[in-house]
Amino acid sequence: MAESILTARTCPNMVKDYDPNDLKFIDDNEVPLHIVGWLVSAIFTFQASIITLYLIKQHWKYYYEPSQQRYIVRLLLIVPIYTIFNWLSYFFFHGSVYIDTFRDAYQAYAITSFFNLLLQCLGENDETRMRKLSNIKSTRSPAPFCCIYFNPSEHKTLLKRLRIGILQYVLILYATTFIALILQATGFYCQESYSIYFPQIYLITVQTISGFIANICMNMLFTPVQEILANDYPWFLRNICVNTALFLVTYQGHALGFLVFLGYIQDTKYWTAHNISTGIQAILVSIELAIISLIQMKAFRYKDYRPDPRKSTPILESMKDSLIPVDLYHDYIYAIRYIYNRALKRPTTSDIWPNDRPTVEPTPPKPTFMDRLTNLFRSQESAPIQPQRPPTPVYKIKIANMELFSWKKKTSNKANDNV
Repeated sequence: MAESILTARTCPNMVKDYDPNDLKFIDDNEVPLHIVGWLVSAIFTFQASIITLYLIKQHWKYYYEPSQQRYIVRLLLIVPIYTIFNWLSYFFFHGSVYIDTFRDAYQAYAITSFFNLLLQCLGENDETRMRKLSNIKSTRSPAPFCCIYFNPSEHKTLLKRLRIGILQYVLILYATTFIALILQATGFYCQESYSIYFPQIYLITVQTISGFIANICMNMLFTPVQEILANDYPWFLRNICVNTALFLVTYQGHALGFLVFLGYIQDTKYWTAHNISTGIQAILVSIELAIISLIQMKAFRYKDYRPDPRKSTPILESMKDSLIPVDLYHDYIYAIRYIYNRALKRPTTSDIWPNDRPTVEPTPPKPTFMDRLTNLFRSQESAPIQPQRPPTPVYKIKIANMELFSWKKKTSNKANDNV
């Protein structure tokens, strides 16, 4: 059966003749199951969004460590965005492809935010971070490579390669979602089919492999950071929140899609199998992220950043700093420059291990016009006044205004010394 579906050349019908949203198809004696699903999903979505938005508002109110809190806010936003967009794709199931696309786009952005949060907690720059990582001689690799140990201090470009591993997922996810939108608009995508003759299976395969690499890179940094800063933050709870919100829900959606593909989820009178899997995913995600919203109150406490005595910061300025993704642009420029230099085998100071970096005397800045003018006046004021000698008298003999000869009167050395 799976083989015939895998090689099917026709796209299954995604739209039923009946619209379940139409009230005339609802029986008065029985509440339809999809109505119950909408209500349950809406309740948990509302709970998760309210709790998370309150926590975000508190971080904006006490925005005293923007280097960390801007990434915390971006991570927290994944809960309301993911739950709301999932509920919308459940309710407006005809346009679920477009709604899921925008939801997944923010998911990739949240992954980079968690990676940058790990870097900021580890240190302000790569030199400080690598010095701390050099204290760890051996650590276990993340799953599924738990039996392999690696030494972070032996990898001089570890952070740069991990950053590239995260950014590639963002780039690939944005590219594949854009391609999916174009193919859906032109009628070639076929979201319900995993046949080799339709592009969905290839796009999902690329996304899954890229997401797996990003997950490995993130956990390779998370494991030593958790060991170094075990007493500073509740890293175990943070890991649960991030992996659930960013990876578990994605793999869960793919699993439901394969159940549809294998025929375990069947069409009903009003719903196609794909619409049913979308509804199940929306209900599960709303419940899971409602639980995550409660865990986040402990994992990302705003009280850790609140000063004593309490003094709030301008919320609008905090919102502007945390929501504008300028740092993502700089990360891509950094990664492109690094890959370009490595491809051309150009040695740069950013590639050198911090302990081996040669000490270079800073080059003094060139003096400006005002600096030269100021130094000129200072030199004239500080220069000692030299005594001036009187001019030596010159005697001339002229006849008819014609100079015959002239001579200078000699002065004694004593007279010269007394001048």
